[in-house]
Amino acid sequence: MIIELFGSPGSGKTYAINQIHPGAIKEGKNKKDLVLDPIKRVIKKSISLTPYAFAIRRKIRGCIVGCKIETPKYKPVEINDFIWNISMLGSVYRFSRRNVYMDEGIVHRTISMCINYGIDKEICENIIKNLSYVIKDVNVIYLSVPIDECMKSIIERNRHEHSIDELKGEKLSAFLRSYEEYCNYISNVFGFIKVDRNKISDIDFQMTFRSMS
Repeated sequence: MIIELFGSPGSGKTYAINQIHPGAIKEGKNKKDLVLDPIKRVIKKSISLTPYAFAIRRKIRGCIVGCKIETPKYKPVEINDFIWNISMLGSVYRFSRRNVYMDEGIVHRTISMCINYGIDKEICENIIKNLSYVIKDVNVIYLSVPIDECMKSIIERNRHEHSIDELKGEKLSAFLRSYEEYCNYISNVFGFIKVDRNKISDIDFQMTFRSMS
């Protein structure tokens, strides 16, 4: 079984995944440490070079060709890094023989890429539609949390890993409104399950997803 969450920063995606499967994701993980782990780097590089990953990258680039790509708004990351990361996740989904739990999966990272580069939500929809074969067996959940709660969570956790962690006041609020707009749009278009963070532990995921298949 593969479960991935998407939602605004500060919505508690890691917390929610650990409600579904305790210990699935280490709390307080330092993503920079994960990037620097040489073994993980080799594995990720190998996965990203598979024909399956190449096909995913081609699909994404086909969707955004001709689009106006703005200067990154919140993350100083090359758009190709987003694309490679999404293709790596697609390969993990395709070839993993274990249960996979993602607090930021393909849908979330596609939304994040589009917001960061000013790509219209309709194009975001098209990218996900073109990757439907990749996520057809993935249980995608929209973690819906009010903006004020997300803001409070971001401020309280006080991380300084990305430029978005330095946003304050109206800039942070505007950033979260963009996420809410895109997430609601994508959730409605594709009919993804929408769940309140505080009620996620009440769901029988095996029964819910069996009834949807």
